Amino acid sequence: MGQIPVSEGRHVKGTSLAIKLSVAITMLVLVFMLVFALFLRSFVHDTMRDQVIRTAKEAARAGAQAELAAWELYYGTPYQGMAKAEIQAIVDQWTPEQYENRFLTPDQRQQLEWNRKRLQRFSDENSLILEVDIVSQDRRTILATSMVGGSTKYEPTKESARDDDEFAEEGYLTYPGTQRLFVVRGQAPVLDKSGHVAGYFGVYIDARNIVDATSAFMLTVSYAAALFILLGAALSFVMGRRITRPLTKLQEDIRVVAGGDLEHHTVPHSSDEIGQLARTFDHMTKTLRVAQEQERETAAAQHQMTVAGEVTDRLFPDDMPMVPGYDMGGHHEVAGAVGGEYYDVLVMDGGRIGFLIAAASGTGIPAAMVMAMTRSYLKEVAHHEQDPGVVLRRVNELMAGELREGMYVSVLLAVLDPDTGRVCVANAGHAPLITWRRSTGKIAAQHSEGIALGFDSGPVFDRTLKVLDVDLEPGDRIVLLCAGVGGLQGAEGGELGDRRFLGLIQHEAEHPSGQFVKRVAALLAKFRGKQPLSVDVTLLTLRRQ
Repeated sequence: MGQIPVSEGRHVKGTSLAIKLSVAITMLVLVFMLVFALFLRSFVHDTMRDQVIRTAKEAARAGAQAELAAWELYYGTPYQGMAKAEIQAIVDQWTPEQYENRFLTPDQRQQLEWNRKRLQRFSDENSLILEVDIVSQDRRTILATSMVGGSTKYEPTKESARDDDEFAEEGYLTYPGTQRLFVVRGQAPVLDKSGHVAGYFGVYIDARNIVDATSAFMLTVSYAAALFILLGAALSFVMGRRITRPLTKLQEDIRVVAGGDLEHHTVPHSSDEIGQLARTFDHMTKTLRVAQEQERETAAAQHQMTVAGEVTDRLFPDDMPMVPGYDMGGHHEVAGAVGGEYYDVLVMDGGRIGFLIAAASGTGIPAAMVMAMTRSYLKEVAHHEQDPGVVLRRVNELMAGELREGMYVSVLLAVLDPDTGRVCVANAGHAPLITWRRSTGKIAAQHSEGIALGFDSGPVFDRTLKVLDVDLEPGDRIVLLCAGVGGLQGAEGGELGDRRFLGLIQHEAEHPSGQFVKRVAALLAKFRGKQPLSVDVTLLTLRRQ
């Protein structure tokens, strides 16, 4: 593992995390305060409005106790039309004062003045009441009012078609000149002695305090919110600095490690998630240091594997011997750097040819070493012996004491007599010999008994090993292979399987041996596609021409 590259932006200028955290919390508090203030404003406004409306209704009910009968002779009532017809035109030209002086008795005038003072006193005793009035039953004629000169004008905020006898509504009261006040008008019925509605008492409540109080409340809330936001911003900044301090120290540790110092130790400064992150980073640093050491060891081991692979490749024959009337071919692909499978063609005494294929248990360098040892013994013994059974028994005796427990080698040895076409087969725990008959086009497995080399020093191995004879007719073929080919993984998933592999052999069996092994290898490569080779592929074949 090389040195870890240092980031070019080692000292990046920008807003600190503490400030970002402070701004985020401040914005959150600001939004919360705005929403809360709007809610309070609406709540206070509605509460005060409801209170003023209730006050207007209650004041109207209280004022409705006035004696309406005292106002019935007042100018502008229906009683004005009771004058005789011949003097009505003159009466219509009178002013209210002239009318009163003409028609009211001294007692009536006294009662009228008393009720006027009563209305004025009702208004003066209630600080929120601006004006009061009494209107006729048809709500068109003002019977009495505390308004100055009766010239004050009232306009409701919304057109109202109320038929209720008692209600309260919002509106504007305009005094002579330009003054226009926001009010709530309450109305209650005035009953006569029979209990019937004879008129209506109206009271005008000053509603400006709703707006003023709401504005004052919002101003107070604004001051409190500003103070709260400032305190929150300051507190969040302090807390942000406190929280990010371990991160800053961890950042410096990361820079040191990124500079290549894998011996650096990161000390956790808290027991929370940041402290856990620091401990994790320190563990990662140690892991990187170990990985760096392992990488060096792996590189050395990889070099050893490469050398071992080159050695094992040299175990295979460079060229096949030329035997008149026969052709032969072999193919080998290894899944890893070093394989444990091997094939060879041996030239034996008497002109006989030995076809050998073997597989060692395990993988890697140990398997390759065992296979190299087995090859040496087989070549040495086969040089003096022609019987495949004798060859395997002698090799087993030599290897039984040298293989460690659990190690073994499976071997299939087929010895050809070129003159007769007979093949003697001995199998020491290996996959069976495959034969293809040209006459029938069928393929068959020639099973012969035997256990692998290295399991037993002699008696059991000798007793179980059997030699099988196979006669080859012109065009017939034998194939020696290792059992793992059926486990080859395909590009679309799934294994090749022994049956499908034997089908490939049967389909390509008529071709000369050189072409045969190439075509089978190409079909296997097509089957697995871009998938890496999952098992070693080793096969050796002989065809009688």
